[in-house]
Amino acid sequence: MKRNNFTLIEMIAVVAIASILIAVFVPSFNRMMFGSKVDQAASNFKLGLEMAQARAIAARKYVAMVIPTVYGDASTSLKAYCDGGYRLAFAKKSGGNYHFSGWVPDSSWRNPRDGAALTQVSGLSDLQGSASSFTGNDADQEDWDRLGGSTNRKAVIFSPYGGVAGSSPSFTFTEAKFTGDTKSDGTAVYDMPNADNRISLSVNHITGRVTYQ
Repeated sequence: MKRNNFTLIEMIAVVAIASILIAVFVPSFNRMMFGSKVDQAASNFKLGLEMAQARAIAARKYVAMVIPTVYGDASTSLKAYCDGGYRLAFAKKSGGNYHFSGWVPDSSWRNPRDGAALTQVSGLSDLQGSASSFTGNDADQEDWDRLGGSTNRKAVIFSPYGGVAGSSPSFTFTEAKFTGDTKSDGTAVYDMPNADNRISLSVNHITGRVTYQ
């Protein structure tokens, strides 16, 4: 009778070929997966900016997109939202300053995308908040206090007319993994094996329009 079993040499050859294919294609697959996370992070962030602008126009109020960027200064419960996370808040203008006056009711903290981080930020405005200026409820004030110091109380602030307070903010998302360490200034340390995989956004301070760069 004819036997159809594989020989040991044939099995070794199959395993060797499979190992070579895995070594070749897994890195490419990982790059593709992390690349898509950068796209998704930038897209979600752009949507948040557009939501903040729309809410400001609809409510006829200043609406701030609060963006924590200093991991070491945030409380434990808010560390996960640094470098790409955000939440929408109402703000009140007093002279040349803007004061936190409560979170937008249907807004919650949004996580940055795992595998991508907000690595470059410019043009954010200061959003002040103290017991004397706060007009919301105690829970809102408590969540605001969890941001830590003024380094994390930065925001893109949209006016009731749709423009942005201050200069034109810009943001860059990069393929990155948090290492668990922080620098002396409290910012997070990331492993960026493919730092060229990045996407930048900018906000026109006059029109509030968000565009890819």
